[in-house]
Amino acid sequence: MLKGSRCTSCSRSYIPPFAFCPHCVDSKVEYVDVPGEGRVVTWTRTKDGTVLVFVAFDGLEGGILHRYVAGSDPVEGMRVRPRFRAERVGSILDIEGFEPAR
Repeated sequence: MLKGSRCTSCSRSYIPPFAFCPHCVDSKVEYVDVPGEGRVVTWTRTKDGTVLVFVAFDGLEGGILHRYVAGSDPVEGMRVRPRFRAERVGSILDIEGFEPAR
């Protein structure tokens, strides 16, 4: 499960998580679970053919830029979910990439 942060002072939630609130600059933040699905805001293909997507999640500000690991091109607005590696170490690299939500 992905984690974000929520400011206990102004109630704004962010992904990726912050140690302080970028809105009110309060350090009273807590980790929150991120919904299992997000939506593709935009995407691009690199020179080596890697497809990258910027994924936003309902109820959170910000998002994650990561690989898209399905065979076809993504579409802006499509629902996606993270595909996790079998062995995790607590890093952003635990996510292999994003794939279409089922």
